[in-house]
Amino acid sequence: MSVALLKELYNETTRLYIAGSDLASGDFRLKRLIPQLMQAGEKAPVFKKLGEGAQELVEPSAEDGRSSALKLQELTLLLSSVLHTQGSFAPEGELHEMETVPVGLSTTKSYRRLAEVREALDTTGGGRYEIVRQGFEDGLFQDLRLVIPAIDALNDPYADLAEYAKNEMLPAYGETILPLLRARFNLTGGKSDARMIEVIAKLCKNDDELAEVRHAAAEGSEAVRVAAIPYLAGRAAYEADLLQWTTEGKKGIREAAYAALAHSNSEAAQARLYEAFAGKDAALAASGLAGLAESPIAARLAVDAMGLLEQAVADSGTFSGDSKKLAPLRERLDAYRDAFYNKRGEELDRFFHKVLDSVASLQKLGWTGYLHDAARYVSETPSITVLEKLRKLEKVNANFLSYAFEMSVALLSPAEIFDHYSAYSKGVYKDTLISSMEQYLVPSSWQTVPNIWNEEQDYTYITTILPEQELERKWDDRWLLWSIERGHAVLAASFVRSSKAASGQLEPDYTPEFLLEALSKSTSGRYDHFSVIWEGLRRCGTDVSIMRETMVASLEKQKSLPYRLDRGLFLELMNLPESYRERLSALQQRLDSYSGKQMQYILDRMSEVQA
Repeated sequence: MSVALLKELYNETTRLYIAGSDLASGDFRLKRLIPQLMQAGEKAPVFKKLGEGAQELVEPSAEDGRSSALKLQELTLLLSSVLHTQGSFAPEGELHEMETVPVGLSTTKSYRRLAEVREALDTTGGGRYEIVRQGFEDGLFQDLRLVIPAIDALNDPYADLAEYAKNEMLPAYGETILPLLRARFNLTGGKSDARMIEVIAKLCKNDDELAEVRHAAAEGSEAVRVAAIPYLAGRAAYEADLLQWTTEGKKGIREAAYAALAHSNSEAAQARLYEAFAGKDAALAASGLAGLAESPIAARLAVDAMGLLEQAVADSGTFSGDSKKLAPLRERLDAYRDAFYNKRGEELDRFFHKVLDSVASLQKLGWTGYLHDAARYVSETPSITVLEKLRKLEKVNANFLSYAFEMSVALLSPAEIFDHYSAYSKGVYKDTLISSMEQYLVPSSWQTVPNIWNEEQDYTYITTILPEQELERKWDDRWLLWSIERGHAVLAASFVRSSKAASGQLEPDYTPEFLLEALSKSTSGRYDHFSVIWEGLRRCGTDVSIMRETMVASLEKQKSLPYRLDRGLFLELMNLPESYRERLSALQQRLDSYSGKQMQYILDRMSEVQA
């Protein structure tokens, strides 16, 4: 039976269904099929029946009272019946079980919750990272339906999201997704496959599984190799490979191999690392050692670095720090400097103390980075001897003042600290000293805190003030006058002691007036200075009604009001009595949308408070 002829007839009847059965009369396309149907009818009568039905449509007779629509319907019904008897429904070939990947994950999460995460992973644009991260924290990625999108995220154009998938999302699934990762991994791929081999390496539990990572480290593309090599660190079975890869031509491969060898304590590995410091790969080897707290060759490297340092000191009288003749020496010393990061030891002690003893020469060369490293290093073992060296360094440049100041706070009495540092009364030394003191007295940081007025989270600048007990124990009273004379209200406020004010011993006695003037200028500040000055006035015993009036009057006088009311200012405005309602309402009309909403919250919740 000619199925092709039947399908052609079906196409023509479908066309007439769309065009209208009235157009069937004389239709040449349907008419040309009639002879073929009649010829086929000699072997299969059903074709003759179909041909007759088509002819009745094309050449309707006057005696036939049926409409063209009914004739088309009858023809199509017969044609559909014949077509449904044709074809084969049994599968061809040999039957076998379908290959499946066992993934022990459920589909219990609501798809309504998954949909937003799926959309974030499948599209581009801003805001996706936060949606995906929140979904992961809510446990949505333990649903089977997000496994493939999570794997695809390794190739996301937004690098932070791709890294999050590599470091958090995919490792959380565990080894159950290893078959899926292996099926998609391309040995010669780019960044996404480099990330994928890292995930595979993290999920491998034994040396047999890690052999796949070794194969990628040896045969993959450069990106894949660089990603895979670090995961062979600390495994004796792959040490020979790592040693060989340190001799390859590609810098990235060598750097990854050195980083992996740094985790091995074998003589061969340490010898190769030590050897690198004498050649072109010194910086690569140093990079591998920088992240470690200990290294078997650190002492030997310190001895070598000492020799280079002595050579630099000797040459400082002849060459400048940017001299081309000193450039190779500087490059080698920089490599040692990187390798010493976060390490300690007797030889390192000698090296860094030698650096501090060479202040004049290194300052002349402009190699101040070594001086900062040495100052940080010796600061971990405070002593009077070390403090003396740091004070010598302090005199070279104000940038070094903080190291000596911090050690002075730890070792000296409050009077001794004041006697030495109060002499820095102007210029950059004064500014650096004030900055160092603020870290102790009024530490500040950006924090996420709940908003009172709209119950949302707010990322804001929070400043705290040192408790009075700590102030009395560690700081000399004379700093208050020193701060006022330098016009630094925040520091002055932090030095006020309520006990002195209560007993009439506050010096100078005009401190409240100074702080009130500063308070009037702090309502437009960005860094929460208002709350510190307010606390200073409270410790002075200043009448709260005067403080409130100064605060509100300051806002009223400002030509340009702040976009937002800082936390300390907002809290004190909330404590205002009902008598301030009219003035606050007038301010609310002048405020921007954000601060305006804050002020409206204050007005809505204002209650009668005795001034």
